[in-house]
Amino acid sequence: MELRSGRRLGSPPQGDARRRGRPLRRRSDDDHGGGGEEEDRVSSLPTALLVQILSGLGSTREAARTGVLSTQWRGLWPELRRQSFSGVDPDTLLRLLGQVARLELDRLEIRVPAGSTGVTSGQITSLLRAAEDRSPAEFILDVRGGDGDGDGDLPFELPVFARATSMELQPAGVEALLHPPVDPAGFLPRCPRLRVLNMCCYWVQNEVTIGSGSLHELVLKDAPFPNEDATPQIVNIVAPELKKFKLQSCVNRELIVSLQAPKVEELYFKYCATKCRSVGCGGYWRLLSLAMATECCGRVLSMEILADHGAYPAKRSFAQEIARLGLTDSSVLNLGLQAEGHAYGSIVLHLLETLTCIQRLQVVLQRNMVYFRYRDNEHNNQHYNWKYQQISLTNIKEIAIDGLNVASDHDMDLLELLFTSARTSATGGENSIDRCSFTRWMCETQRYFWGKCFCEMLY
Repeated sequence: MELRSGRRLGSPPQGDARRRGRPLRRRSDDDHGGGGEEEDRVSSLPTALLVQILSGLGSTREAARTGVLSTQWRGLWPELRRQSFSGVDPDTLLRLLGQVARLELDRLEIRVPAGSTGVTSGQITSLLRAAEDRSPAEFILDVRGGDGDGDGDLPFELPVFARATSMELQPAGVEALLHPPVDPAGFLPRCPRLRVLNMCCYWVQNEVTIGSGSLHELVLKDAPFPNEDATPQIVNIVAPELKKFKLQSCVNRELIVSLQAPKVEELYFKYCATKCRSVGCGGYWRLLSLAMATECCGRVLSMEILADHGAYPAKRSFAQEIARLGLTDSSVLNLGLQAEGHAYGSIVLHLLETLTCIQRLQVVLQRNMVYFRYRDNEHNNQHYNWKYQQISLTNIKEIAIDGLNVASDHDMDLLELLFTSARTSATGGENSIDRCSFTRWMCETQRYFWGKCFCEMLY
């Protein structure tokens, strides 16, 4: 470019372009009239490093799709140590598993989609045998397909997983898997290193025994299949190293759990069906869920109890269930009550008489946001004499009630009984309660005022 002065401007040096923020294009053969391509430095990396990059994708499908980028990437997915197959029919899965080059996988995940029909136990057995050949340390089998048209007469077998430390078996919805059922007692001896077991295929058996010296975590879940069998379902757990145990039941029959796990730190039971709620008190109070966690303050026991008017007769009381599970030494009780208008004082006292080591009590009352009086029926009249009881609350330090109705004689009678029992139980007649709190259900200022004065009076 020529200026009016006659001087000519040359091209700026490369340093100026860099300082002005302009990107410098790397020269290629096209700059010299050639037709070459720029060098692909990523594809020139060592194969082991490329496999490590692909493993970060977390999916075998996505790793295989990278083959369209370069011929160097094709055929690398069989080298992955963590294989995940999802949304593929069983026949295709068998072919893909045959292409996996690794003989010892860190993780193998197989998920058959819900849209697959006619999945047979023979196909599942073939998949399991193919998985056994890859010796995975972590194994997940999730079969949602099947419409009952498969061949249920074929044998269903769980092979030996000698390296497996974690297994998840979720064959829900497959009719063929129910004949015969999966028995944990049959395959656990063939998994000597197993530490984590999550299975959802035990519900058709009348008795399940899980015995393992290596298990640290166990999750058992069933499915809501119709079952009119009056025989109780028994679950026996013998695991000396077990730390976590979770059980969820949806089958309509009585459930009995026998737990021999001295090192257990976390428990969780949930009873979703009416008939399996065999733990209760009176004509309608039933245990919906039970959980235990070990914290710095000791064992924390959480219970959710509801008034179930369609409940079947209770087989065991709350006290019997707590004693049978070895939870009587719990130091914290978190109690959720779905009272449905029933007087609940007798239930609270029943639990406090059982859990004599309780230091902190927290009650959450789940009610409708509409004021109503407690039902004056035969059950309430029969159990209302609880307010004349005398109980010992020697260790209790804190009481918290969420949902307290200060306009209710029942609620205030229970609060008075708890505080007076705690005061008289302390050595020397001193108040043993360090802290009291409650949340109002009715929000009128006058009722809150009287409730506050009542608590101050107890101190």
